[in-house]
Amino acid sequence: MLSLRELYAQHGGKVSDKWTLYLRVYDELLSSRRTDPCRFLEIGVQNGGSLEIWAKYFENAACIVGCDIDPRCSVLRFDDSRINVVVADVNSPEAIADIAAISETYDIIIDDGSHVPRDVIASFLEFFPRLSPGGLYIAEDLHCDYFASHGGGIRDPDTATNFFFCLVQLMGVAHWQNDLAPEALAGRFIDEDQLAWFLQNQWIESITFLDSLVVVRRALAAGNGRLGDRIIVGEVADVNADAVALRQRMSSSPR
Repeated sequence: MLSLRELYAQHGGKVSDKWTLYLRVYDELLSSRRTDPCRFLEIGVQNGGSLEIWAKYFENAACIVGCDIDPRCSVLRFDDSRINVVVADVNSPEAIADIAAISETYDIIIDDGSHVPRDVIASFLEFFPRLSPGGLYIAEDLHCDYFASHGGGIRDPDTATNFFFCLVQLMGVAHWQNDLAPEALAGRFIDEDQLAWFLQNQWIESITFLDSLVVVRRALAAGNGRLGDRIIVGEVADVNADAVALRQRMSSSPR
């Protein structure tokens, strides 16, 4: 099968605009899913070229859905019946309902929408819970966080980058919550109900930052994002026996 970069190189249909890094990273992340009946959602349609290319990349996809606020996207037509376009603000109740009507959950979600920090954050909070276990949520063009034209700036504490870093901190909440209330850390981004959902379920498996790109992987099951049990093996501890002593205490402690 052709790589995503190769598909872009030979594409002659509707226009698509992606950075080289994204194509390489997407191939690394998604090549093992290419033959799956995946459900794919892209926020931001513009000319519709990326939807055409994704439909070629995921030849067995169950659905390829794009959402864009620009009313001109309503004129787009596609030969592939799996491609659906929702024309609305993706964070509006109407768009959320229309997207859910096509599929209640999605395996891959890419945010290539407005790149305005408040929109990026709102979309993640709305759609990450709709991501299937083991799914990937990817936000593109985070360099826009640094542009005044997008309401950002390097000193702005409310950027999407800072939000995703806040999620990194929440992944380790068990190690610091006695020193700081989670609400004090995340309240600027997440309301009480949303924060409770993230803390109780620990659905985030990993968060990966690249230049202008963040990839959030949803855990296969609730709680899989937690550190888990400590496993100490071996019998010889000539340098430091602390771990052996800890193992003995752990084995003698009531479960």
